[in-house]
Amino acid sequence: MLNVLKKKGVYNLTYHEFISKNPTTIPQDTYDVVLICGGMGESHMPVQGLNEFIRVAKPGGLVIILMGTKLLVEVAAYKDKLEPHMEHLEQQGLWRKEGRKVVPNYSLDDDGAMFFYRVAK
Repeated sequence: MLNVLKKKGVYNLTYHEFISKNPTTIPQDTYDVVLICGGMGESHMPVQGLNEFIRVAKPGGLVIILMGTKLLVEVAAYKDKLEPHMEHLEQQGLWRKEGRKVVPNYSLDDDGAMFFYRVAK
């Protein structure tokens, strides 16, 4: 997809990174919006990857997370860990929750959970 976007001139700067608990080479405060859709699942992005989203988002920027609701209870890495980590990041003053919405029939008859966070200024 990066090659398609480059060919179309959609972006003039792209990064091909693996989001983990470690920082990427993406500079701090790079993006107005950080969005993940389809990247949360078994053996996918770890909970600590959210810290990197905050780091690369500009102050006042948005972080949007969209994932299947069943992943919140069926994936051991997220069950009783993902949403508490989100709350912990908010308690630390790193971001503010702007909303949580259920998206009906997000994928394969499973509902989706959409989280909206605003990065602290």
